[in-house]
Amino acid sequence: MTDEEERAEFRKMMCQMRDDLKTVKEIVIAWNNIKGFVQIVKTINSVLWVTFKIFAVAAAIATAIYLYGKTGHWTWPTNHGGGS
Repeated sequence: MTDEEERAEFRKMMCQMRDDLKTVKEIVIAWNNIKGFVQIVKTINSVLWVTFKIFAVAAAIATAIYLYGKTGHWTWPTNHGGGS
């Protein structure tokens, strides 16, 4: 093999290595994007769960106030006037 052929082979291998490194870089970037997306989904899920709990408590309080205003006492009405 001549020097010129060796250099051409070396350049070819270097280009292949550069292309392989670009592929690895793209894979790493994609993986980081996936991890970031999963973290965002987890954060949104956590925020929504806390928001749901706050609204559930607020709804329970509003229902209790409504029942007290309607019936004048804090217990759930058991006799609806339809029984004997």
